[in-house]
Amino acid sequence: MVYFVIFGIVLFVTVAMTVAEGLWNNLLLLFCVVLSGLTAFGLHQPLTVMLDERTDGSYTYLLDILVLWLVYAVTVTLLKTLTQQLSRVKVAFEPKPLDQFGGIAVGVLTGWLLAGFTLATLHTAPLARDYFGDKLDYGLTRKEAEANMAKVSPITTPDAAWLALTEAALSPAVLGGEGFSASLYASSYAQHRDKFGKITDSIVKRR
Repeated sequence: MVYFVIFGIVLFVTVAMTVAEGLWNNLLLLFCVVLSGLTAFGLHQPLTVMLDERTDGSYTYLLDILVLWLVYAVTVTLLKTLTQQLSRVKVAFEPKPLDQFGGIAVGVLTGWLLAGFTLATLHTAPLARDYFGDKLDYGLTRKEAEANMAKVSPITTPDAAWLALTEAALSPAVLGGEGFSASLYASSYAQHRDKFGKITDSIVKRR
């Protein structure tokens, strides 16, 4: 239930904010959201490891999600500022219905992708593994996660869709190196949340 509430809120707010912006402005926003999200997922793990070492593991369960959103916020702010400077004249699309309805369509797509990014970051949240019910839980092993992620609908499970997009965009063929694995990400943070839940339960029982 919580999963779909977050999905609905992010989608609704994004569409409400973009519905009157037109096709061009919404295309620029889509570019900023996608590139910022990919940048956040590409940089957060090395940054988190570095910060975790410097803080002696004191904030292990908080750092991932904080770093993800910090990198996203900084990147999206810079990109929006840059696009506004480079595109001071709004491009007009004709006929007018194309600009109007095309803008709405791109706004919906942007909202869906932003919801996917938001929900994908919650894999790293300091919450128990079962906090979202059967959502955000694709299994504790990479093989299990890969099989389960292949079964879900990208429309109603935008976190899986975002992770698949990230895997394609940050693949070794594109950037070199090890790349990003959606199944490894999902299974690793499922283990992370499972461990966090057990620690929390043990603290509650001691009380």
